[in-house]
Amino acid sequence: LIVSWDIFPPGSKEEILARIFKGKNITDDKKAVAENRYEFFMSLEPKKIVTGNSTFSNYIGAMLEDDLVVFENIEYGNAIY
Repeated sequence: LIVSWDIFPPGSKEEILARIFKGKNITDDKKAVAENRYEFFMSLEPKKIVTGNSTFSNYIGAMLEDDLVVFENIEYGNAIY
C-alpha cells in the first residue's frame, strides 16, 4: 500500500483549506465542516499539518509528535483516526 501525503508547517486557515479544496467543487456545508475541523486541529497545537493526495484528498491531519498523527476527513460523519 502506497499512501501519498503532503506535510506542511501550520499555516493560515485559508492556506490549508485551499490545499484541501484544490480542484474540487465544495459545498458550503463541506466548507463549514472543514473549517470546524481545522480549528479543532489548531487547538491541539500541531507541529505540522498533513493533507492527503489522490483518494485521500479529503483527509487532513495534525502531526502532534513525530510518531503521532491524528487524521480527519472533511466528509461529515467520519471518525478521527
